Amino acid sequence: MSVLPDLRQPGQAWERISGLDVHVFDGLNVPLIYIHGTKKSWFLENARLREWTNEFPQASSLNETVRLPDGSVIGGPSANHLRFFKRDDQASFERLPAADDLYWTDHVEGSNIIFAKKSSDGALLVFDGEGFVPSPVPEKGHTRQGEFLPWYSTALGGYFTAYAADIWFYRTSDPSWRPVKESETHSWAPSWGLYERGSRDTLSPDGSLLKVISENRIGLTQYRVSDGNPIEILPLLRGQWHQVGDSGEIVGWLGAWHRILLAAQDHEESEAHTPKFTSIPPNSDVPQTFPDLRPLILIHDENSISYQYRFATMPGTDRLYFLHGNGFAYYSGGEVSPLPAEWLDTVGKLPHFLTSETALYVIASNGLFRFGQDDTLTKVWTPQSKVGFGPNNYVFDLECEGNSIGFLGRKTGIYSLDPNGEATLIAQSHSAIQVYGVMPDKKSILFAESNGQLKLLSAEC
Repeated sequence: MSVLPDLRQPGQAWERISGLDVHVFDGLNVPLIYIHGTKKSWFLENARLREWTNEFPQASSLNETVRLPDGSVIGGPSANHLRFFKRDDQASFERLPAADDLYWTDHVEGSNIIFAKKSSDGALLVFDGEGFVPSPVPEKGHTRQGEFLPWYSTALGGYFTAYAADIWFYRTSDPSWRPVKESETHSWAPSWGLYERGSRDTLSPDGSLLKVISENRIGLTQYRVSDGNPIEILPLLRGQWHQVGDSGEIVGWLGAWHRILLAAQDHEESEAHTPKFTSIPPNSDVPQTFPDLRPLILIHDENSISYQYRFATMPGTDRLYFLHGNGFAYYSGGEVSPLPAEWLDTVGKLPHFLTSETALYVIASNGLFRFGQDDTLTKVWTPQSKVGFGPNNYVFDLECEGNSIGFLGRKTGIYSLDPNGEATLIAQSHSAIQVYGVMPDKKSILFAESNGQLKLLSAEC
């Protein structure tokens, strides 16, 4: 545990830190730190703070960074204002040419393209590695800042866009945009799925369907596909969605997690509005429900009901674990397998899943439990007080002989978790901490205590 004391001023550095932002991203082998009030960027070197003297990037204006498929890295203060660029074979970042003259920029997820415009009604441009040139993807209609730019589908190898409430698709092998039929009117862009950064798109094994899970997992959009082109968008399915392994099968709860109770409600009406556990086969767009499963009720009063949707994957398997009204279960191979009823009695109704590369854990007010491959639940940590569960509970993998690090409890204990799940206390903080995550070396974790004291946990292995 190393304290970082050097800010080139008298006294201890942590006494002068009123707040900080830490940025860890591809392209730099050190984290960039912005300490409020210093108007400078800092980095870590041998467990000490050093001033960052490079012109780009600056931590004070860095909020968005993306590594493109070709290995280059772009970044800037927001997704629509990318300002610097680094090729994979370069050691430092450059400022994008004429960056201050750009109305907006945006990266197309899954592709190497950076789009830009110099004005709201200007021509669509792309960055070719040296400067911004006319886009090889023709613009359809009017592209407004922050929406309706061409969205790239990795699964289809083409671009979607929308204009005047219509959806279009463009393949690089086809010189024109093709319309996509809508089976019902969609009022805004996220309903089309690929608009949201972080969406996951999958082509069915028979090539007949494109399935898009939104970044927040609450929306599933499906497209009918013919000859590699989407021809129709199907109604949006709202709920909580997860893909099972690489099969293309999608599983989750069909229905919103929160609903307002109807004024005159009978049993059939209530049943129709209750979310259903659902699977959608790889080559089908038809949801198949499990009628005996109900979601776990989180809050229920006379006006509304809120349900709890939580899923986690067991590392090394295709098992998707979840909670339902009667306890724990997992989905695998097209079937739901219930787990022992006492699991819910053991961890209660408000557990959180924590996952490392080798293990799946669940943390609750009474401790940390490890899921076994043989459907066992083993306690590996017990809190010192009854209220042991806190908001800053994490498990991180380190490149250290299969060991993980756990930050557990309200007054956080820091534990080493060996590959067998045994927890060994490393250090104990007497106040709540803020964890910034694993550093680029993959062997250290940066965090701060509530009094501002900045610390680096480094593994020796």
